[in-house]
Amino acid sequence: DVDLTGVFLSVKSVLPHLRTTGYGRLVIIASVAAKDGNPGAVAYGAAKAGVVGFAKGLARELQPSQITVNCITPAITETDLLKGMSEDYIKEKKALIPMGRFCSVQEIADMTAWVASPRCSFTTGQLFDTTGGRAKH
Repeated sequence: DVDLTGVFLSVKSVLPHLRTTGYGRLVIIASVAAKDGNPGAVAYGAAKAGVVGFAKGLARELQPSQITVNCITPAITETDLLKGMSEDYIKEKKALIPMGRFCSVQEIADMTAWVASPRCSFTTGQLFDTTGGRAKH
């Protein structure tokens, strides 16, 4: 419920202000699971695909304003959550990433900062991968 509904409610709360100013950057964190699926976590992948669809639709709805809507779609990220995963699971998931490692939180933050910046002013409705080459499209 948080993966899709949380995004929807967050955007709903900030959008009136952005519409008033006519300017803004919505950067939504989704997941590579939205694009590639996620065996064993189908509901998660489906929710993240919903987030991507929501962002793409909203981006088109907000045109031609100066409010952009884009998604960051990371693969597995180096966080404390990995401490609860087995070594076999981690090895299996790293094998899916051509760069041979997981994404760092800093890499997601850096991508988010750029997408939210004035330097990314002509891009909306897009997905920005931080997947180390895992995403094929």
